[in-house]
Amino acid sequence: MDVIAGNVSDDFRQKNPRWHQDDLFQMWVDHQAQQKADNQQSTRLLLGLGESKQESKEEQEQRRPQEQEQCSSQNNALPPHDPSLEVSVTERKQVGGCGLIWRFVKRSLKQQTRHGLDAVIDNGLLFFAALFMSYININIPWLSLPPSLPPQCYVNPSANYTDLNACGEYAQGGRLAIFGAQNFILVRGQMTCMAVGLCTCASAIKVFGRERIVYFREAAGLEQPSHSIAYFIGKDLSVVPQMLLGPLLYCSIFVAMSASLGTFWGLYLVLLGTTFVSYSIGYVVSIIAPTSLAQLVGVVVVFCMSAFDGASPTIPNLRKSPAPLDWGFEHLSYLTPALKAFYDNESELWVDIAKSANIDMVQFAEESLGYHAGEYGVCVCILFGWGVFFRLIGCLLLSCKDGNKKL
Repeated sequence: MDVIAGNVSDDFRQKNPRWHQDDLFQMWVDHQAQQKADNQQSTRLLLGLGESKQESKEEQEQRRPQEQEQCSSQNNALPPHDPSLEVSVTERKQVGGCGLIWRFVKRSLKQQTRHGLDAVIDNGLLFFAALFMSYININIPWLSLPPSLPPQCYVNPSANYTDLNACGEYAQGGRLAIFGAQNFILVRGQMTCMAVGLCTCASAIKVFGRERIVYFREAAGLEQPSHSIAYFIGKDLSVVPQMLLGPLLYCSIFVAMSASLGTFWGLYLVLLGTTFVSYSIGYVVSIIAPTSLAQLVGVVVVFCMSAFDGASPTIPNLRKSPAPLDWGFEHLSYLTPALKAFYDNESELWVDIAKSANIDMVQFAEESLGYHAGEYGVCVCILFGWGVFFRLIGCLLLSCKDGNKKL
């Protein structure tokens, strides 16, 4: 090809007079013509069209000048060599932004259809958790009202039943103690939120833990950190259907069997927020911890946060505890706003019932539990804020961790 293009020295031409540029060019043209004819013949035989008619030497001689002119015109029409063209041909343009996220979402959804047993296990855990939590309390009321005070506890029982004497004040304190001991809203709320948190955190471990090898292989060939961020968002969006379905299944069984007075969708929103946060904790754990320990670490994290959710000990008792428990440890648990919202949703209709027994549930919740009425919306927003916070941590860890494996 160098001889044809004329890229040879004069010494080479003198030593090799037979390698003339025109002769080699003619040989190349003849070879191209013969190769074209062979390709046409092979195509006709492959399509079953039969052999093509062989051209005579006179026809080939007549066609040769036309082919020479055509090859010469094509050769002259070629643009000069541009090194930038090599880059544009060899390099592949990476899909970025929403396009890359959508590809990860589609692939993750397709992978979930291949692991149908995972969906059965995830929803099965929530099903049996709701069934068990409802069944063990099937004969236990949410709360029981204390017995009423005798007439001797009032200043003037014939006129009204509001003014208590000294004995009545003392007896009323006992009634509040009985009411607090028989108020099971907080205990059921803690067990419900913890059960949902454990089940959903365990389900989230496999979202990133199962594909570490695939992730590192793809990350080595794509731009960072945009690939890691798109991968994290895509995988998270792919499990949104399960995050929506799991709490709905739990609520349906729990409300039907536990005779809850709270609204169905109010309870669903609390459990949805708990699931939203628990999944993000599972993401962080699966990125940091080894695969063999990820499940155990996730369970330990949820259990530790349930210890400071304000159920036992309550928030007032935590604030009276020795340091560092009195530094506001209840604010370090995402189950604290979940439990507050659960209690507010369930106790709303019990307030009027308790008033009939001269029990102020709002005051009782403020003094004994540290809860204030009307905090449902704020607690739900804080709960979902925890989920966003843990997702930002997980995305940052995925982008920065194991950088040597992404080269």
